[in-house]
Amino acid sequence: MKHPAIRLSITVLISVGALYLAFRGVDLKALLAELAKTNLVLIFAGVLLLFCSHIFRSWRWTVIVRPMKARTSIVTGFKAIMGAYAMNNIIPRSGELVRPYIFAKHEHVFMSGTIATILIERVIDLVANIIFIMVAIIVFPREIAHGFPSLAGSTMTISLVLIVVLALVIVMIFSAGKTERAIHKVTAKWPEKIRAPIYRAASEFASGLRGARASGAMPVAIGTAGIWVFYVLSMFAWLFAFPERSIVAVGIVGAFFLRVVSGIAFLIPTPGGVGSYHYFISQALFRIFGVPLASAIAYATVTHAAFDILTTVVGLVIVATEGISFKNFKEVVRASEDRSPEELARALHEPLVELSDLGVER
Repeated sequence: MKHPAIRLSITVLISVGALYLAFRGVDLKALLAELAKTNLVLIFAGVLLLFCSHIFRSWRWTVIVRPMKARTSIVTGFKAIMGAYAMNNIIPRSGELVRPYIFAKHEHVFMSGTIATILIERVIDLVANIIFIMVAIIVFPREIAHGFPSLAGSTMTISLVLIVVLALVIVMIFSAGKTERAIHKVTAKWPEKIRAPIYRAASEFASGLRGARASGAMPVAIGTAGIWVFYVLSMFAWLFAFPERSIVAVGIVGAFFLRVVSGIAFLIPTPGGVGSYHYFISQALFRIFGVPLASAIAYATVTHAAFDILTTVVGLVIVATEGISFKNFKEVVRASEDRSPEELARALHEPLVELSDLGVER
């Protein structure tokens, strides 16, 4: 399972399976007719709103990294995020290197510390996803029961599981030191090859959690709210790009539900959400909001293609301006599990600025 080719093969199989489930039973002529009627201007507007969410994400990131550096650039954060999204669409996992690399290079900070702040971002996003999934279960109980009968009797169990997970994450955030010690204790007898990277990740993660608390919870919450507002607005704008009346009738509250479903889809390990996004979004529109299947598939297909293509184009322009070499990226990604962040940065032929160069001791 460790070899990148094996993992990539599994994700591709999952993606193909999800695409099959999404497009199964769809009338091809009806689908093509729906695609032909799509208002591309509104699709583009929805993508711009999505880019606005990335600006909020960049601002939130500058807040999280304050303990490492008091002032950082939102523009740099945006460039790093867009470059990472684009590279992930081309070479899976490569964005995990591109994002901290671009940020660390321009902001003159350690790449390893930058990676730790990205881990904190993921925890914050996990908390937000859990909260909004619970809100969706409360707001749409009848719709969920009607659209997915198999879940009708499980919503309470799902809610309890989410509450437990949320509680554990919150405890981890406010007890970073204890979490780090617990991880060390659990893995104490594990082989060194497995234990060492877990130790390093736990230390960076705990440090980042302390930094996030020092930055203040309110700015982070505001940034997270801004991200979600523009996510929902993009889903809402896309509803008007299709002539089918039942799609427009989904409304802003329904767009929020679609955003929650989209978040779940992107948790599934598929390249760029291909397949998982198409299946979850189309099924939500079809089963819960009564949108004809061809129209539901058209919405999922066009919106995914639009934000994927435009994100990739913009991100690749940024990557090109950063001078990142594609020639050696395959080797870097393959070796990423066995090399330090600093070694990976050097493999991209760009030096990192050490803290000692700034007159700061390690």
